[in-house]
Amino acid sequence: PTTLELRGDVGGQSNARRAAIFAMADLAERHPAVAAEATVRLRALPERYAPPDNQGLSDARLQALYRVTHESELLKPFYDRLKSDSPRERENGLIAFRYLKLKEAPPEVLAMLQDPDDGVRQWAALVFGEIGDVKAAPPVDDRAAPARAPAPLSARDALTAPAARLPAC
Repeated sequence: PTTLELRGDVGGQSNARRAAIFAMADLAERHPAVAAEATVRLRALPERYAPPDNQGLSDARLQALYRVTHESELLKPFYDRLKSDSPRERENGLIAFRYLKLKEAPPEVLAMLQDPDDGVRQWAALVFGEIGDVKAAPPVDDRAAPARAPAPLSARDALTAPAARLPAC
């Protein structure tokens, strides 16, 4: 069955397998005693799924494994996408960072705020905001320096302001 997955793919449709993969990571994060078993089960999942892998199951496997093990080599495919010539591929790379539950924004994600493509910059800003790395706000303020009109809030304000102070979208 297909279920609405707001966290997994920005309000699109996602399947139960994707949700189950992330549930294993959630369980391992909450209960470290099961982390080893969750790692074994996640590694046992297929590395590749038959095209089209519309639910991003290969990515979900890597994202969940990273959340449990914090093995940096698991992130290589996502960093590689950020270097692609295709704006859509760079967007997909940024989107992948949403599910890693990072505490600090990687410099490569911050660099995407200067991408020539509007969509890539928008995804970079969204991912940066979801990571919530307040220490990275000054560089974001500098990179987001207005070419036109000044922004109503700085990046630091946007990360720390109560929702009532934020402008409506």
